Amino acid sequence: MIFRRRDAPRPSTDGAFLRAADGALSTTAARIMSGASRLAVIVARAGDETLCCGALIHAAARGGARVDVICLTQGEETVRARHDETADGLACLAPDAKLHWIGEPEETLPARGRHFDMLARRLQPLIAPEAAVLLPWPGEPCADLARGHALGRAAMAADRAALCYLAEARFLPKAQVPHGLRLLTAPPASIAAKRRAMSRHSGRCGELAASGRTPPAMLEHFLQHPELYLPG
Repeated sequence: MIFRRRDAPRPSTDGAFLRAADGALSTTAARIMSGASRLAVIVARAGDETLCCGALIHAAARGGARVDVICLTQGEETVRARHDETADGLACLAPDAKLHWIGEPEETLPARGRHFDMLARRLQPLIAPEAAVLLPWPGEPCADLARGHALGRAAMAADRAALCYLAEARFLPKAQVPHGLRLLTAPPASIAAKRRAMSRHSGRCGELAASGRTPPAMLEHFLQHPELYLPG
């Protein structure tokens, strides 16, 4: 069942997508999964699976779905620590989930060419044919996120459906909001699991806050405001 939200929490920050969310439709994890037995989440940066999709991952896993998280990049100086905190965070959401590391240096994902094709081929066997797929939105201002979308799509059949999640793009002051924006209605247990998972990402959250692109108020926003998804 999909219904129009009339009681969406007021966002702690502003942006074109957040303004559009006031009139968006709500959906549930069960409807997003549509009976799929697996969920594949492709992220360009470790931690985005929790920040952007944590409630959905938890709800899908509680519903019996197997979860695969495929992380495309890693920071060169904090590899071990980032692996550990990402695994710990994912365990809070889906204890039986599998975490796959592609290992490209951050801010170096290719947009095209031989290396792009090679990475797409590496992704193909990690995306189960029966899985519902989540990708970064292609309009994200971060190049790695936008290229992560392109890599995910290149690894899939052209006619295969996917959903896009919103990360930094949700705060863009001006953006062309595509049709089909959905807000996830997640149970309290999934929100609580997401908060526990985010607490494991102290390194990643510290990096985001230090960058100035995602201050602490915005990080809290990801817990206070529903997750946003678009057809992809």
